Amino acid sequence: MDEKAAERWDDIRAKGRNHFIINTGVIRWGLGTAILFSIIVTYMNKGAAGITFTDQDFLRNFIISLIIFPIGGYFWGAWMWKSQVKKYMK
Repeated sequence: MDEKAAERWDDIRAKGRNHFIINTGVIRWGLGTAILFSIIVTYMNKGAAGITFTDQDFLRNFIISLIIFPIGGYFWGAWMWKSQVKKYMK
């Protein structure tokens, strides 16, 4: 880890593990993936004309995705935190 990355990590680490997991894992990865997944699945099933945000299939996929992907994002964020701590300690 170079000096600039170490300084950035110090700032991130100062905010705490939970902040990192929620911000990076749940919000950025979990919500972003849920939105993209819902759009892609609806597009694959119905084509470009089928993507409307009021469509029942889209809404069902989106609601399920909003539950599942942020949970996965929590674990991904925890894994990333652990990985960054190891990298920082080297």
